[in-house]
Parts: sequence; C-alpha cells; structure tokens
Amino acid sequence: MGSCTAAAPDSQELAGQSHWTSVSSSLHLRRLGLGFGRTSSRCSSRVLQRRRVDNPQKTRRLRLWRPEVVPIYRQHPITIARSCDRGEVPGSRARMIASKLLGANHVTSFLAWLAVDSRKATQLYFASDSRRSFVSGDYLDDCEKLFVANNSPDIFAMLGHDIGFPMEALPKICTLIDQGAIPHGLRASLHGRTDWVLDQLKQMKTDRPGGGGFSVFHGSRHSWGNHAVFGLSRHSYVACDDRWANEEFDLTKIESHAIQCDGSGGVQVGRGIVNHTQLLGSVSRAYFAGFVVALKEGKDKLSGGPPQLVGLGCVGNGRRYGLFTTAGTFFRGRLLTPGDVPSCTQWRDELLEPVDHSGRSIRNRRRKVLR
Repeated sequence: MGSCTAAAPDSQELAGQSHWTSVSSSLHLRRLGLGFGRTSSRCSSRVLQRRRVDNPQKTRRLRLWRPEVVPIYRQHPITIARSCDRGEVPGSRARMIASKLLGANHVTSFLAWLAVDSRKATQLYFASDSRRSFVSGDYLDDCEKLFVANNSPDIFAMLGHDIGFPMEALPKICTLIDQGAIPHGLRASLHGRTDWVLDQLKQMKTDRPGGGGFSVFHGSRHSWGNHAVFGLSRHSYVACDDRWANEEFDLTKIESHAIQCDGSGGVQVGRGIVNHTQLLGSVSRAYFAGFVVALKEGKDKLSGGPPQLVGLGCVGNGRRYGLFTTAGTFFRGRLLTPGDVPSCTQWRDELLEPVDHSGRSIRNRRRKVLR
C-alpha cells in the first residue's frame, strides 16, 4: 500500500514536469523560427515522452546542434546561405532556420510597385539599393542591380547572396534583346519574352555551374492601342537543389500597390511604406519615399548605398531614372559624372517628384524630359 500511495505524487510531479518541459522546448523552437502552432508542441512532447520512457531521470530539451558546431543564428547570413548551398550545415532543421533568417537567401533591399490612376495601370517601378556584401563583412556601394532593355518593354532586377552570375548575365540578355534575338513569335507576347529570358538564364547557368542562389525579377508589358497589361515574374535559382523556380505575380489590382518587398531589408522597407502610405495614401511617391527612408535608417547592414530606380510605362521601353538625394546626385547607383548620363534622362527626388539634375523642381510634368 505504501508503495502505491507514494507512486501517485511522483506521477503527478512527472506529468507537470513533462508539461513544463514540453512548453519550454516549444518556445525554444519558436525562437529559432521552427514553431508553427500546436504541431511543434505535440511533436516535441512525443519525443520527450519517448525519452522519458527510456530514462525517466533525464528530461532535457532537444539538442539541435553538435557541440562543435557554432549555432547558425550566430553566424553571418551570407556564411549561412553559402554553407546551406554546399550542404555543410548539419541537418534539415538548420536549413529551415537558415531559410527563415533575414538575408539568408536574398541580400539586398528591393521594392516593386505598380502605379494606377483613375482609369488603368500606368507604370511598373523597381527600386533597389547599391550594396555588395562579402563574407568577410566588407562591402562596396557601387553595384548596379537594375537593368533595362533599350528596344523592348522589359526591365530587370537581381538580388541574392551570390550575384556574380546575374551581374554578368542580365547585361548580356539585355544586349541580346536589343539585337532582336527573341524569336518573332515570342517577341510580341510578354509571356513569350518571359519564357525566353528564363531559358537564357538556364542555359547561361549551365555553362557556369556552381555558386549560390539568386533571384531575377523580370517586369514586362504587352500593349495594344490605348491598353496595356503589365507582367512581373521572379526567376529563382535554388543552389542547394540545383533547380529553378518561377513565380508570376497578380497585377490586376485596380489601385496603386506594392507588389513585392524582398531581400534582407524587405521588412524595413515594408515598415517604411506603411508609415508613408498612412500619411500620403497609396500613391507612388509614398512607396518610393518609404523605400528611401528605410535605406537611410541603415537597420539592415546588408543594404545600403544610393538608391536605384527604373520604370516601365504604358508606352515606350523601360527607363532608368537619375536620383537627386540629400547625399548627392546619382545615376545607376553611382555619383553623377559629366558625360555618363544620356541627355534624355529623367530625374526624380526622394519623393519621386520630377526635378532636373541640380534638384530644381519641374512644375510642368509634360516637360519633364531634359534635353
């Protein structure tokens, strides 16, 4: 009888201890980005119960890492991503954590938004920073990340922790487009041009194996008469699986809106946009102003340098904009130098208002092209 009465408090105490250990383990997993509601709690509880049956005296939390391995959340994001691509990060849990870390896959700040007036969509914009980050922690603020085809309504943006390949591939693709390399049957359709660009990226990547992952945003347009339809696709190379992924965005919303905030600074850009849209409304200048403010704050150490801006309107081809900021006058991510800027370049300030290269406001928007 004594042994029976003594066993009851022990079982209650063990049940309480099991509940507390399970909850603490679930919270620990959630801190690492692996907690998804009740599923993680139940899974961790089952594992702990199995351990408790084998050895009731040892009730410790799960160890996700070998003792000699530095925890992934203490490593540099670029180091994490490169290790995942090479398969050196231990276990699938590590890859899950790395995929949830800011900057693990896309090191930059990028924003795509669509401008819509009272009648129709009028312009597709890309904005980006100019920083190149290295594993050593060094960086250079001189990288051109936005590209434009001169003879076709196509604009491009790149981001990723390994941008060496798209830095070389996208200018070549723009040159091929300008030379008329797209077959006639595909040239007239935005979907045909999108598929052709993806095929070219795959072919070029096959000739240059290795490297890390990256993404290429491709904005395009199909127009007839007074009507225009915009398209936006993201071509992503997943290095750890050596495969390509393609995503198309829905641009049918009948008001101006941010399509995608991406990169390691995407969260900061999103917060800046929310703050400015509350003051200015859902207009283009609110999106660009929020992007510029987020870049100036510098909370994302993997983004920085002067902003870059390209746009694609209802007619004509893509356009690079020169930017007049409080830090100076920039074109294609670099300080303005005489002779390097085409005479027909349009300029914008930090609120996307039309200005000249010296920052003077242009009142009449119909005369905003400088010659």
